[in-house]
Amino acid sequence: KPVTVLALLLILLVGLSRMELGDHYPTDVLFGWGMGALIAFGMTWLQQKIQSRWKLFAGILAVSLIGCFYCDSTDYYSPDRQSHR
Repeated sequence: KPVTVLALLLILLVGLSRMELGDHYPTDVLFGWGMGALIAFGMTWLQQKIQSRWKLFAGILAVSLIGCFYCDSTDYYSPDRQSHR
């Protein structure tokens, strides 16, 4: 129970800090919270439906690898990019 409360508090504080710093709009943070909850509950449901662990992990890996081919690496980090502040 204490770990769950701490985790939820950290999730709340990180979202609020992103808005306070001006890095994200409130709608961005709300959408992120919603997507996180959807993924967490969806994975719990999926784990109950798929009994074979290797099939579950293979499916998660397959979906996760899609992102590796979708974005250019400079979308995430560029050493010569200056801070927007």
